[in-house]
Amino acid sequence: MVNAASVHFIRQDYEGAQDYLKRALRLEPENARVLIALAYSLDKAGNAAEAKNTFERASRIDPALAARNPLSGAPDAAAGQVRAAAQGSPPPLFSADWVE
Repeated sequence: MVNAASVHFIRQDYEGAQDYLKRALRLEPENARVLIALAYSLDKAGNAAEAKNTFERASRIDPALAARNPLSGAPDAAAGQVRAAAQGSPPPLFSADWVE
């Protein structure tokens, strides 16, 4: 499901990505990585309030992982997203820069 969400995200079909991520959350409701990916997709779709709530939920589950995500606002967390943009590719849904 996460791979399918990634395909939708790369195609900028954020709602499609959200559908797959929500399915994944039904199987693993406490999966912080999926929650962060969902928050990022919600944010890209312009759903800032829901993105913030989802990211905060992920932060409570795995604070260290959340701190490395661009949505955290930490300057170093966004470095991977900046590199991806400079290379002309969309930011990966599960960036190696913030996923263990």
